[in-house]
Amino acid sequence: LSVKLPHLDRWNQQRRDLATHYNTLLGVVSTEFPVRRPPLNAGVDSESVFHHYILRFQGHLAGQRDQIQAALKVAGVECLPYYPHPLHLQTLYQADYQRGDFPEAEDCAQNSLALPMFPELTQKEQVQVVQTLTQVLREQF
Repeated sequence: LSVKLPHLDRWNQQRRDLATHYNTLLGVVSTEFPVRRPPLNAGVDSESVFHHYILRFQGHLAGQRDQIQAALKVAGVECLPYYPHPLHLQTLYQADYQRGDFPEAEDCAQNSLALPMFPELTQKEQVQVVQTLTQVLREQF
């Protein structure tokens, strides 16, 4: 890890720049996407590093996450639901919580999909991802 540490600030800035570019490209897609805002109680230097860039499908796209993911994969774009199960529904908490206790968390888990995000991702590749997503949504949903 000490070999990677000198690159961390640059990589984090690249991710922030890519997130801004995704935000611009995704302005026409019916999703909720990450916004740049500091975490609660954060210091001035606190800012997201966009380790993941996660879309949340809404409206007529709600409940279609798995089908959207499958269509994107067929089209050559690998996307993952990083958090497919809300914490309160995992085995550790099954005695304390049940489905419906945290509906917002459950909705996020069912309707969220992470787009490709890594420092070496190019803006050209991002355009391809968003064009493919847009085409899939237009043609199939």
